[in-house]
Amino acid sequence: MAGATLAAGALAATPLSSYPTFLGNNGQVDAFVVVGADAQPADIVGAGDVVAGLSALSYTMTSGTTATVVTEGGKTEDMDIGTRLNASTAFTSTIDDSDIPSFFDDQVSISIGGVSDTYDAHEEIRLGTTDATSISIETGLTASSPDEDFTDAIFLQALTGSVKYKYVFDEALSAGNYINDSTDNDPIILNFMGRELRITDASSNSITVDTGERFVLKAGESATTSDGKTVTLVQTTSSSSSDKAQVTVNGDSAVVNEDSVRNLGSTEIKVSDVIDSDGIEFDTATVIVGTAATGGEASDTFSDGDEYVIPCGTLWHTDGCDNDDPDWVWSLSGLTGTTPVIDVSFNERIDSTDDNPPMVGDDENHVLDLPGGFAWISLDKAATNDYQDYEITDRIKDLRDSTGNNIVTSGAHVIEFSGEGNDDSFTLTEPVSSTTKSTDNIYVQLTTGEAARLFWEDSNDGNKLRNFANISTNGTTASAFNIDYQSASIPVDIEALLQAGQSNFNITVNGEVGSDVKFFIQETGANSGAIDYVGHSDSDTTQTNDVLYGTRDISGWEENTMTPDGLKIFNPDSNAPSDKYKMSVPSEFGSNDFQVFVTIGGSGTSSTSSSGGKTLVPITTSITKLDTEIGAAEKAKNLVLVGGPAVNRLTAEAMGLAYPAYGSASGITEGTAMISVISDAFTTGKAAVIVAGYEAENTRLATSVLQQAATKLAGVSASSVTVTGASVASAQIVAA
Repeated sequence: MAGATLAAGALAATPLSSYPTFLGNNGQVDAFVVVGADAQPADIVGAGDVVAGLSALSYTMTSGTTATVVTEGGKTEDMDIGTRLNASTAFTSTIDDSDIPSFFDDQVSISIGGVSDTYDAHEEIRLGTTDATSISIETGLTASSPDEDFTDAIFLQALTGSVKYKYVFDEALSAGNYINDSTDNDPIILNFMGRELRITDASSNSITVDTGERFVLKAGESATTSDGKTVTLVQTTSSSSSDKAQVTVNGDSAVVNEDSVRNLGSTEIKVSDVIDSDGIEFDTATVIVGTAATGGEASDTFSDGDEYVIPCGTLWHTDGCDNDDPDWVWSLSGLTGTTPVIDVSFNERIDSTDDNPPMVGDDENHVLDLPGGFAWISLDKAATNDYQDYEITDRIKDLRDSTGNNIVTSGAHVIEFSGEGNDDSFTLTEPVSSTTKSTDNIYVQLTTGEAARLFWEDSNDGNKLRNFANISTNGTTASAFNIDYQSASIPVDIEALLQAGQSNFNITVNGEVGSDVKFFIQETGANSGAIDYVGHSDSDTTQTNDVLYGTRDISGWEENTMTPDGLKIFNPDSNAPSDKYKMSVPSEFGSNDFQVFVTIGGSGTSSTSSSGGKTLVPITTSITKLDTEIGAAEKAKNLVLVGGPAVNRLTAEAMGLAYPAYGSASGITEGTAMISVISDAFTTGKAAVIVAGYEAENTRLATSVLQQAATKLAGVSASSVTVTGASVASAQIVAA
């Protein structure tokens, strides 16, 4: 910010990565957004974007464990694990501007030769609809290739072609306006995936596009690319054969013919729209510069299946992602006809732990994003992370009748079910009378005649084990009791195979979304009516089929894992040798209860999740003010100052300038905007955030960046940045 003098508090740096949290206090917005009384409409619109971005600061806290996610400018669905994102209960197969308002849905003009027309068009995201192209929420038990290495994580599984960006013409193109009719002089310009796509040539399944960053420069004027190159237009010349422009990149100079490409070292440049007037000061040209994101290319030709212009996502990408091994590729066809296909498709597979899958609860890796941050899929959170541990083990106990007065079996070998840390962890239901009993611990004894006896622990009477019910399974499965934790109530069955020649005793925890979990208990002998130990052998030296998820044997898994109902099974390989099984039960269990909140968002999307009762509250009082309405009372709050010192009196005051300060006197470079945090600007302990551009459109870009601070300013440790670019998707943000 050359020439700018900020107020005294400017030295107390507040990083922009912390925006907007320092503008809130205990669930309330502690700030005014200030617009100049002399401001242009673009400043007022930009102030609205800033206010929208502050909405997450207004909330209340309530008790409870139910999770919520509030999304603005995107779409959030709560989904059962194992569900595809394209399901009718989730996102369906198409995401468009009705879900994400920033997606393009308007008219595009095409003028080639003597043919000019406008066409309705829109952009959308398509989610895979087949087994081969599915995208879904999974655990290590439900993945296409089940694996203990996923542990108890919930992750996004995305197969090749599961996410596709589509630019759709809603009406047929006229002859002469086909994609292959485009030229350098008559390009087809599309608002494509958050950037300008300038098509200058095509065939049936290939296109030539300007891929670099685009700058309109006057002679002597410079610009800086997103990867730090300094580009200068020296001058232009005109002759009967061609128009030319002399351009330097980081001091290296070249003369480039209009609509031609030259290499300066590893950087490709192209010039167009050359104007050569009397006097160098009137020379202008458009300079297109290749950057690191485009592999140094300013213009390139792509065929169907080739890498997209930006081949990798920002938040998720494979380790080797580049132009030669892209994560995102073109799908191109029909470019010589009325209904062209211009798509970009996901070209990787996320179905193993080696693929670094986005996971719930991983702050660094919970998002799959499209190139350039145009859109993303975010695994926000699970419905609950509130769990209680349960254990199944064998014990020697004295067993009593239902009164608790008489011992019916001394030193009986029984199976104990216990919940750690919670009263009334189980509910017993008497099979005949349907009476119920809640208890902390349950014990199961096998008998030859009655098959199984259930006992409960009476904590009010010396922890005596009192008989509650007798179950005669006769080699079939019988309902025994329910595991209870908060709203979760999970039926448990007993299968005591006491027929001749059989010696199996199975405990089944019933699933809702996925399969049941079955634990094996060894009997002393066939039809013995006696329990030997947990597992197939003492200290479980033989583990085959000790623990089954459906028909899948997970007895030897050395990691924790999770069922789609949210039930965690703890390391069977380690626990069974200790003659016990361990699991953990969520407070929300099963279909429509234990779910994952998934958001698909794009430019302008904000998402706030809560658990334990954080609920967004609408802002019902005005927090937008004109600069002429700001007095001492308003200055006692934080302020967001929208507009430069030429149109906003408070901005000028904060920068130490006389109002109005125009042009170079503003301290803002032409073609740029600034976002700057000034601590203690007007009141000790309160900050002013300046969002100001050289022109109104520059300010408008900066307010959009601020609205998307969660992604655009993440990791920015500086308290001040400059912002340049044609759109928020391609904005270059550089520490000042």
